[in-house]
Amino acid sequence: MGCELTYTCPGCGFALPVWDNGYRTYIRDPQGKKHAVMHPCERDTIDHVVALYPDTKGMSPVERENFAGQLFIGRQEGICLDCAKRFTSSVAPRPKKCRHCKSANTVWLEDIGGKVCPKCKVTNIPSDGEFTAIS
Repeated sequence: MGCELTYTCPGCGFALPVWDNGYRTYIRDPQGKKHAVMHPCERDTIDHVVALYPDTKGMSPVERENFAGQLFIGRQEGICLDCAKRFTSSVAPRPKKCRHCKSANTVWLEDIGGKVCPKCKVTNIPSDGEFTAIS
């Protein structure tokens, strides 16, 4: 299970909801479209997308599961500390440059605690987020 934490700037009220797992998983269908694999219905999504591939007909459950494993794409959410734009990027040690302003001053959302607020640029975001949801 994952939980959502909201990091709120005490100075300006800028709120950042962040899921504690920090990333999203997608599965790609034969046309290249990404489908979000979200709890609690992840199995339904995986089975639906795998069934779209003609080569999976007649595969054993283990073969289908192995095939599905090759279709997953990990994406992580980041934020630019210069322009406050959120973005997703491939899972990596650090986020890439901001697509909006091209700044390299970016962090993964899960690491925003303790950083200067990207909106007001005055107050630090608290290190601990407030629990707001569970999945």
